[in-house]
Amino acid sequence: MAQGDLVWESDGSRIAPELQYWLSEEDRLDTGPYITYKYGVTTYGWSRTAANHLLPFICEISREEAYRIIEDSRDFDYGLDILDPNDVPRGPKFIDQPDNIMAVEGIASVVIDCTAAANPSPTYRMYKIMVNNTIPITTDMDPRYALTNGKLVIRNPTENKDAGRYICTATNPYGTVISQIGLLSFGILGEFSNVQREKVQVKQHSFGMIKCPSTFIQTSDAAVYYCMVKLMPPSGTPIATAQPPSRVSMAIELQVTQTEPSIWGPQIADDFPAVYPRQPLRGQEVRLECLAYGTMTIRYSWSREKLPLPTDYYLLEENRVLIIPNVQVEDAGVYVCHASRGGTGSAAATAQKSIRLNIESSPYYIYDLHDKHVDEGRRVTWRCEARGVPAPTYTWFKDGESLQHVSGDVEILSNTLTVVSPDAARHNGMYQCRASNTHGTVYSTGQMRVLGFKPTFTKHPVQSITLGARGGTATIRCPPEAAPKPEITWYKNGASVGSTEATARIRILSNGNIVISNLIESDSGTYMCQAVNVYGQASSSGKLDVLAQTTISTYPRDTTVQVNHTAFLSCVVSHDPELDLQTDWLFQGKPLYWKDAHYRKGSEGGLSGLYIQGCQRRHAGQYTCLAVTTFDTVTANATLTVVGPPSEPAGLTVETSLDYTSRSVTLRWTPGDAGGSAVTSWTIQAATDFNPAWTFIMQNVPDSSTIVQGRERREITITELRPWTAYKFRVSARNAHGLGPYSVPSAYHQTSEGPPTLAPGNITAGEGSKLGDLSITWTPLREEDHGGAEFGYNVYYRLHDRPGNWQKGTVGDVGSFVVLVGKENFYTLYEVMVQPFNRAGAGPNSSVATIYSAEDRQFCPFLSLPVLGLFVNYWEDVTNPLIMSHYTGEASSGATVIGLLPNTMYVMDVQVYNSAGLGPVSEKNKQRTYNSGMTSQPTEVMVSSHGTDSVYVTWRGVSRKQNEETLVSYTVGVTSRHLSNVSRAV
Repeated sequence: MAQGDLVWESDGSRIAPELQYWLSEEDRLDTGPYITYKYGVTTYGWSRTAANHLLPFICEISREEAYRIIEDSRDFDYGLDILDPNDVPRGPKFIDQPDNIMAVEGIASVVIDCTAAANPSPTYRMYKIMVNNTIPITTDMDPRYALTNGKLVIRNPTENKDAGRYICTATNPYGTVISQIGLLSFGILGEFSNVQREKVQVKQHSFGMIKCPSTFIQTSDAAVYYCMVKLMPPSGTPIATAQPPSRVSMAIELQVTQTEPSIWGPQIADDFPAVYPRQPLRGQEVRLECLAYGTMTIRYSWSREKLPLPTDYYLLEENRVLIIPNVQVEDAGVYVCHASRGGTGSAAATAQKSIRLNIESSPYYIYDLHDKHVDEGRRVTWRCEARGVPAPTYTWFKDGESLQHVSGDVEILSNTLTVVSPDAARHNGMYQCRASNTHGTVYSTGQMRVLGFKPTFTKHPVQSITLGARGGTATIRCPPEAAPKPEITWYKNGASVGSTEATARIRILSNGNIVISNLIESDSGTYMCQAVNVYGQASSSGKLDVLAQTTISTYPRDTTVQVNHTAFLSCVVSHDPELDLQTDWLFQGKPLYWKDAHYRKGSEGGLSGLYIQGCQRRHAGQYTCLAVTTFDTVTANATLTVVGPPSEPAGLTVETSLDYTSRSVTLRWTPGDAGGSAVTSWTIQAATDFNPAWTFIMQNVPDSSTIVQGRERREITITELRPWTAYKFRVSARNAHGLGPYSVPSAYHQTSEGPPTLAPGNITAGEGSKLGDLSITWTPLREEDHGGAEFGYNVYYRLHDRPGNWQKGTVGDVGSFVVLVGKENFYTLYEVMVQPFNRAGAGPNSSVATIYSAEDRQFCPFLSLPVLGLFVNYWEDVTNPLIMSHYTGEASSGATVIGLLPNTMYVMDVQVYNSAGLGPVSEKNKQRTYNSGMTSQPTEVMVSSHGTDSVYVTWRGVSRKQNEETLVSYTVGVTSRHLSNVSRAV
């Protein structure tokens, strides 16, 4: 054995380290020779214990569920005479589902897509979830909608019309399934205040807070700083734009004054350590930041209380920032930031602060639903199990409709569904288990087929010839397909044979196979297996020959298995028990590499053989069972086929098509292995020298549209690429089992220069310009949209509603343009548009925007000129007043200021505000506020009858205090026992 191997006592088989599932390293190193299953924070794992340590059993099943211990392995072809798996009918299961998408105003379109695998192909319906109902989406609802199968395209989306939750359903004759919910949201990024920020004044060698990681302030840090904010979607949610909007604040000046140097710190700043996002979810990237002030160099380090740091963490910015890229629930804990200052003696110092990281999670399945192909009338149980924080709740659906608990029929207990007596007419269909918590919803899907048919040996007849060695053992399999499970009877040469007794020499096993031990020549003959159920009977025969040499009585069969599933190849050897027997396996004619942890010898249904666990594509091929004694050697072969998503395409090339412009390329590639199921579509991704991240440029491209007649290679032409950009591509295939791995990326392909293809957006009037200026700003195009060298903008402008020639200005790669139009044209409406250009030519014009030229400041506070609002300044009439302001966003003739002190004299003035700034203050006005209101309430309230429609109310009144206003009246409130509205009488 290799170092680290374990051995099972039962059969001596080894457990390699890669197949050991210790809960933690401490559990692996614990004492005790026995393995136990121990529950950690989120999952079970191995631990160790002594033999005398009493522990509860975790493998427990009720008597009603005991039937599940031995269940046939059935698939969709069970009971059907269909050999091609692509022709087997089945209900829909989603491959692609609606996902959360963040859009920004002004994008051309968003796509909500869902695709399901089914035979026959499903029909799709798309829905939008409203507050009180769910409405189906059709193209008649809005001309902006385009529906193609399961793809919804919304052109020119807007928040007020299109934001919300979307789902789709897929239906075929075998049932209906519901997709997960996709949230279409719109990102909004507000504007910074255009009020000039106050200077930040700090002393040299102290610290200042302008959101920069300075450890101490020097005179060289004096500068003008800006804050930039970029709109980013939640982790895992794509944003439907290639250029998220951003904003830059007004300048913030930092002034540093001279002081005597000193040694101090480190001092960890308030609000640090900080965690982003503030409430992390499983799977997100979590950022822990620490910031300390002090002189000299500050060094950072991190730890976690009582636990090591997560295995995949990394550090940034001189270890100041800790990143956990794919955070899990078990990564929660108390994280400690350590800050230390270098030096010796008194110059050295440390500080530390901690923060608790709590990880929550949307639901995720650890146990999915599996398809059920069950006998009519035989109890069936489905379980789904999801994890999440907070814990999820479960809802069950059948064919898209919510299922309710019906005692004796369909019984539901949280995540468990039991059909007591399955009936095809009532219970066939598509079932879904939905797990939900505050962070999301996930579905698990399974199909139920209730079967009833007579036995058949069409696909699995009895082996025609079985060989056995004298004195050895022979096993003859009887694997008919039948529903319900048939009664099995064996006949030898027409006479009944066999017993179910465990000690019998000729024994019939519970799975129907017959085992004959201590073979003698008279055991030779024709054996017939007869299967009988309520629908009929069938039989199949085979011959047993008892020989003097070693034989393989049950040989391995050709087997098909899905990727990551387990295959079993049987090989039962009959030999003279007085001879030593050695069995082994070959793969592709060479000895099997037993150090591969996927291979293991074992038995299934009384048959010994080879397990291939977690099959991968490399395990597909021919396997040979080899039996060797002193006198002879026998072999038997079988082919293992591994099906799954297609393998990666090969030989991807990029060629410029002569039939298209330089913005088009043709991709050619050779398909890889189809994975046992025909390729249905292709996905193409691209990356550029400007943006190395892979992005989808074509999805779900039908395979038929890529076929080249007479050639094995596939090809597709991609158009509308950006000019003057280097692209590389990769391709992936999809079949009924899912999306396969991507090909090796192609070499970079450089497109030629060309005029820009996009126009700038967000054209507005600039701020802070002086009287007589026309200031125009826009969002500059990204470098990858320039299309060529010598890039710049043509800016066109003219007076509004005055047809005539446009005036033109030219600037470089900037986002603003200012031109003098004269003081006489202050606050005048202009039409403007912006056009990008490069040395290859001019691009498209932007849409025409209307903006005002700069306005003059309001020197007369209440002249009827355009204003944005008023500022009411007020302060107490005392020495050194503290000035406070109340802003109203409209030019009204009055304003109400709240939150003042009672019985206090205030001084007030007013300023008019427009885009040029604040005007002069008005004359001052003094005003005293009222005294306080009444602070005591009436008592001893008595109510008596007064008439058919009135009552008589009395109470003890209140007395006015010295600092309260004069009492004017009382208010009596009346309400009915059955009504919520209140009537008042004064």
